[in-house]
Amino acid sequence: VHIFCAEGACADWDWSEVDVEGGALPSSCNYTPDGYEC
Repeated sequence: VHIFCAEGACADWDWSEVDVEGGALPSSCNYTPDGYEC
């Protein structure tokens, strides 16, 4: 999942009812919103 935002455009948002399954490659995160683990 990639979320692209202009500087200062993505703020104060939450993940809700999102399931990501079946990835074949290891994951990495450069941002982790509240309630989500990388």
